[in-house]
Formats: sequence, C-alpha cells, structure tokens
Amino acid sequence: FATALAVAAMLHAAPAHAADLPAYPFIHVTAAADLHVMPDTGEIDFEIVTTDADLEAAWKLVHERLTASRALLAEHGVKVEDISVQDVLRRPLKEGERVTAIETRASVHATVRDLNGWTALIQSLMGLPNVESLAVAFSRSDADKIEAELVSQALGAARVKAQNIA
Repeated sequence: FATALAVAAMLHAAPAHAADLPAYPFIHVTAAADLHVMPDTGEIDFEIVTTDADLEAAWKLVHERLTASRALLAEHGVKVEDISVQDVLRRPLKEGERVTAIETRASVHATVRDLNGWTALIQSLMGLPNVESLAVAFSRSDADKIEAELVSQALGAARVKAQNIA
C-alpha cells in the first residue's frame, strides 16, 4: 500500500510516460498519516451460560436471561435490530462416562451507537447472573471517510518527499 502511494506521488511529482522512465534506479518514498479520534460506536459480545441436567430447565433459564439482557440493552438505548443471538450451543458435561449436566450457551452481540451511557451499561451487564465472556470493541461510524482523509494526507506527504528528492 505504501509503495503504491509512493509510486503515485513520484509519478505526480515528475509526470512522464511509461516509455520515458529510466530502467533504474527509481526514487521510492513512503509516507504515513495518523488521526486521533474518539470512537462513536461500541460493540459488546457476551455469553449467557447455564448448566443443568434438565434440558428444558436449562433452556428456560437461558431464555429468561436473554429476555432480561435484551431489556437491559434496550433500556440503555440499544435498538432491537442492533442485538443478535449469534448461536446457541449445548454440550454434555461429564464426570468419567457419566453425564452430570448439560451446558447451554447463547452468544449475544450488540452494537451500541450512543456511548454516553457506556459505563452504566457495561456495569449493568456485568451484574446480570449467568453472563460470561464479556468482550468489547470500539469503532467509528465514519471510518470510510476517516480512511479516505488519511490516504489523502499520506499521498500529500509522499508527493512532497518525492518533489524534494526530484
């Protein structure tokens, strides 16, 4: 990617047709750009886990916890379409050859588009029973625009370097 930027900058600094370029040496430049911005979108992944030998009781508890977590997320402004249950897994827990319980896991993913209540939301989720494996990630809703600006800045810096060398 940086090489492409450098070549593009070099060609802009000294316009020429392909036939006019010397065999070698070429001038290679690199450039970078960075921008520090606060995230405006958060993502939360967590699992609701229960262990019970009775499959119906386990599923009922997981369903209750899913309902409670959806209500909590909605209370903090997360829209229904931004909440998904990604998969449900059931597996036997054994002691030797004997099955002692069935572990039921439901993976939940939520996209939080307003981070103003982030801390309260995370604290509330952590307080829910049967919630495990909480993971979060942050991003920007305008990431494409930011990336385009960074590429533009890097091209500009590479162009200046190439012109100085030329």
